[in-house]
Amino acid sequence: MKIIITGGAGYIGSHTAVEALRAGHEVIIIDDLSNSTKDALSNIYKASGKKPLFCEMSLLKNPLDIYDLIGEHARNSDALIHFAAFKSSPESKENPLSYYRNNTGSLMTAIRLCEILSIKNFIFSSSCTVYGEPEYLPINESHPILRGTTPYGCTKIMGEWILQDCTAVKKLKSVALRYFNPAGADHTYLIGENPKGRPGNLVPIITQAAAGIYEQPIKVTGVDYPTPDGSASIVTGK
Repeated sequence: MKIIITGGAGYIGSHTAVEALRAGHEVIIIDDLSNSTKDALSNIYKASGKKPLFCEMSLLKNPLDIYDLIGEHARNSDALIHFAAFKSSPESKENPLSYYRNNTGSLMTAIRLCEILSIKNFIFSSSCTVYGEPEYLPINESHPILRGTTPYGCTKIMGEWILQDCTAVKKLKSVALRYFNPAGADHTYLIGENPKGRPGNLVPIITQAAAGIYEQPIKVTGVDYPTPDGSASIVTGK
């Protein structure tokens, strides 16, 4: 199979690229390296023993400009896996417009690329944030999509709507993956989560705090914990 992975130099994207290459598939990565580096590409090669075709370009560019770079190498690919997006919920509250523009715009470009390249299968990297404030726990796939609690979450809801509407009228099959807190590293230790700047995900915050990189203490919010005062803190002693 031939697979295009947008955001393939990022955390989840690089893991996916490695596993696809190990399985014998041909991989084409499109990434602007805004939250990753070329070291990730080198590590993908080291971990899999195979080198993906790499296109350094933003998904906000004209789809035809992207086609000019990857051209016939990508035509009739079997699938496009779309990971390219901004992903920090706190940052999205500070810069909502950039999140709406980047996350919805890059998705529409990816769908347009599928049209140009005659790709019939699309995997969308969504998020558990589409469930908003859950109506019940544990959440299952029958839980309704609610309004996102952050602009980031709202972009994922809009992304699912866009994809659903497009697949209804185009020759495109799609699936949306709604992650909670993905974590872990490849068994080679070459591929793992190493975001640029301050992390916005729980696991890298914890690991950086343990390594003395992240500012401490870690702040745990909430007022409904099973403690005497409802906070996350328990004071022990006599």
